[in-house]
Amino acid sequence: MQSNYRPDIDGLRAIAVLSVLLFHAGFEDFGGGFVGVDIFFVISGFLITRLILTDLDRDRFSFVQFYGRRMRRLFPAFFVAVFACFVLSVLLFLPEDLDRVGKSTVFASFSAANFLFWGEAGYFDSDALTKPLLHTWSLSVEEQFYLLWPATLVVLNRFGGERVTLAVLTITSVLSLVIAERWLQVDAPGAFFLLPSRIVEFGIGALMVWAVRRQPRNELSFEPIFAAGIAAVMHSVLTYSEDTLFPGLTALVPRIGSALLIYAGGARYLGTELARETGGGTAAGSRQAEGARQEGGRFRQYS
Repeated sequence: MQSNYRPDIDGLRAIAVLSVLLFHAGFEDFGGGFVGVDIFFVISGFLITRLILTDLDRDRFSFVQFYGRRMRRLFPAFFVAVFACFVLSVLLFLPEDLDRVGKSTVFASFSAANFLFWGEAGYFDSDALTKPLLHTWSLSVEEQFYLLWPATLVVLNRFGGERVTLAVLTITSVLSLVIAERWLQVDAPGAFFLLPSRIVEFGIGALMVWAVRRQPRNELSFEPIFAAGIAAVMHSVLTYSEDTLFPGLTALVPRIGSALLIYAGGARYLGTELARETGGGTAAGSRQAEGARQEGGRFRQYS
């Protein structure tokens, strides 16, 4: 069986993680490091959609297995992080701050941390220093996506086919972008924290599943696409700041950049540098590119 592993995507994850960490560590040159979350959402949209479609293509998709895999992947690390944050909070925080930590623990456990932080001070507010579980807002958004997208994709696949699925996905993503841009004008925290304005990120990633499976055979064409992708991502990381109106149209830069990197991750030269972040190396990059082409042949039969 051909492996679906993408070492270049792990390299893209590394960029996202480092960007967020350097942003929160206060490095001025990484004022836009918060876009690492957007990169993660694009990656998640791609991987989850590819997983579901592959299982549907092989007539083996199961909601029980899907959610079981998500729980095994997310929950162990989540509960370790929550426990560690709680212990450190007891040692370092004042009683009123501990009450906030307890509340955020409950909301995060029920995949609703983004609603809690929406109602409190903003992501960039100084109060964020006393919110050790602030990062769980993005996990909550992702888990809410997990609740909605599998059933939606199964229904579209069964009753609409590929064209209808692509049309619905594209229209929904555009609507999400419009909602985000309008929402910023009346409720910026809501636009930042809540799922409706973030659907476009998952949607862009999901659309890359079809794009990747229809790649040209000329791998040299991937090089300029990859270069444009890494330039877009690094531009947003290095030039955006807390004053950037976000998300909305400005968020398209890191989102599209991430999508281009996913599409051209098999680039023979530049792509292997991203894969090297995880030890993938040139051979792994070549296997990934060939695997994508073989997978594309199977996928075209699916609809």
